[in-house]
Amino acid sequence: MLPLMEKLSQHNHSVFVLWTFSSQPPSSVKTKNIKFILSPLPKHKNEDKFNAEYIWNKTVGNALEQALIPVNMGGNEDMGQLMEIHQSKVVEIINSDWDLIIVDDLFWTFGFALTTLKHRLWEKNGGGGGGKETKSIIYSTAGQTLLSAESIKSTGRDWVSKSPLFPFIPTDKNDAYTPKRFTHRLHALFENGAEYILMNWIVEQFLMPNIARFGVPNFTWKELFTRSSLQLSDSIDRLGWPLSKGPEMINIGAHCKNPGKMPENFRKFIEEEDSEGIIYVAFGTYPEWSLAPKRTISALIGAFERLNKFKIIFAYNGPPIKNLNKNILLTKWAPQLEILAHPKTKAYITHGGLKSVREGLCSGVPLILMPLFAEQAHNAQQLLVMGIGPVINKYTLTVDSVYSTIYSTVSNPKNILISKRFRSIFLDRPIKALDEGLFWIERITRLKPGRKVYFELLIRITYIL
Repeated sequence: MLPLMEKLSQHNHSVFVLWTFSSQPPSSVKTKNIKFILSPLPKHKNEDKFNAEYIWNKTVGNALEQALIPVNMGGNEDMGQLMEIHQSKVVEIINSDWDLIIVDDLFWTFGFALTTLKHRLWEKNGGGGGGKETKSIIYSTAGQTLLSAESIKSTGRDWVSKSPLFPFIPTDKNDAYTPKRFTHRLHALFENGAEYILMNWIVEQFLMPNIARFGVPNFTWKELFTRSSLQLSDSIDRLGWPLSKGPEMINIGAHCKNPGKMPENFRKFIEEEDSEGIIYVAFGTYPEWSLAPKRTISALIGAFERLNKFKIIFAYNGPPIKNLNKNILLTKWAPQLEILAHPKTKAYITHGGLKSVREGLCSGVPLILMPLFAEQAHNAQQLLVMGIGPVINKYTLTVDSVYSTIYSTVSNPKNILISKRFRSIFLDRPIKALDEGLFWIERITRLKPGRKVYFELLIRITYIL
């Protein structure tokens, strides 16, 4: 969401961010027009244990693992703590005269409640009679499509023609989701059906009680989305499976950030002459390598040591590893954009989170995915369909399988050409993605109360049984 906030601030819009992660704003934000409402929340009980269990040892499936239940309960818990710990700030937010509220779709229960409350208050005070209406946008920043939008359909979700949001973790290209296979269609139907039941009957009815405490009884996803002015998504659209989408969905994820200056210690390591290139390995901020199975670390490090003609930069926060080969650099932090942009970088091994996949596409560097959690298996499935992302399976990886996957990628020069071609396709649009987002947001703020920027649907099918 930060690139969109920066774009808005550059066009003289004042942006306020409800920041619950820490008592300090993120150091990466330097723009004056972006201000943070600091409201730090404590970590959930057993959060690290839960993350470790699902990241390293389980596959997120709606029915089989029911991961959607605890994460939605966590969003409800966050809302309750926000109301109790930061009561004065919550009251100030409610009473403030916002032109537009943009809500992250990722289990942010407070945002769902706030936008619904503001709209109900506007209707109670006259609605279309001319009073100021606080517009709202639901923004999917992490998942490929809005998770809870399954309630209203026509938002880039299909029950059969594409992989479900939480599919099985693939092992190779033969596992890529295809609707031609009956077993794949059956799995997709099962997962999507389970997700529908969980989100619309269990989560909506029972797992967000703090929304009612907030003053919004009888909350429904249908009300949230039908009253929103627009829905934005960072999804990788127009690549992979063909999909239709409703007029209320605008994809603005096809944007790239320019790299900065490479830190000197990394530059020296990368540009040493005794290597055939750089392999960059990073799995995001969530995985705790101290909790990873020993077989996982052993398989990765063993493969890296066999790739001794290449330099390996591994963003790693786990315990020290003794007697490493000199070609491997373990570091708690790495300048990711700068490494990916360097001409010596030959491959990027990632967990496959949406932001990481986008940065990989932007760099034109061949991707290798090892999905761990959340929507990452979906992203791996999509890249397999596109033919640009071989996969390492976290359950079946061995030194030999990891080595062969990496070596087959870095030893074939065609892979870089293919990756650069997909980069050009990804960014080739009539209007730049963030400029399109800015256009629609500014148009929304100019509309009269009660008006939408898209044609209203004549019928909304909110159930399929």
